[in-house]
Amino acid sequence: EAMAAGRVAATRAFVASALACAAGVVVTPLTTISWTGAAVWLLPALAISAAAVAISTFVDATVPTTVLALGWSATVAAWLRGAPRALRDLTTDGLVTARPAVQIALVAVTVAGVLVSMARSDATPAWRSAP
Repeated sequence: EAMAAGRVAATRAFVASALACAAGVVVTPLTTISWTGAAVWLLPALAISAAAVAISTFVDATVPTTVLALGWSATVAAWLRGAPRALRDLTTDGLVTARPAVQIALVAVTVAGVLVSMARSDATPAWRSAP
C-alpha cells in the first residue's frame, strides 16, 4: 500500500530538514555563526519534521504539524519582539532554543520521531483505514 499523502509530505519535509541541517553544519565554520547559534535554528526544524512523520503514522499530521509550526513561529516572534533590532543578527540570547536543556529535548524528540517512524513504517493509521 502506498504511503498516505500526509506522511509523504511529512517525510519529504524531514528529509529536506535533515539535508538543510547537514549543510548548515558543514558551512557553519565558514560563517560568523557559532555551532550553538546554528543548533538554535536547526534543531527545532529537525524536531518538528521528525515529530510530524511520527505523528503521521497514527493520525493525519496536518493539524498537529501546523500547530507545531505555529508554536515555533510564535516563539521566534516573541523573541524578536523582545530582542533589540541591532542584536537580532548577532545573538540568540533569550531564545528558548538557546538553552542546553531545550536543545537536548529537541534532539530527544528528533530521535524518538525517527524511531517511531521506523517502527511503524508499515502501519496504516486508523484515519486512513476508516470507511
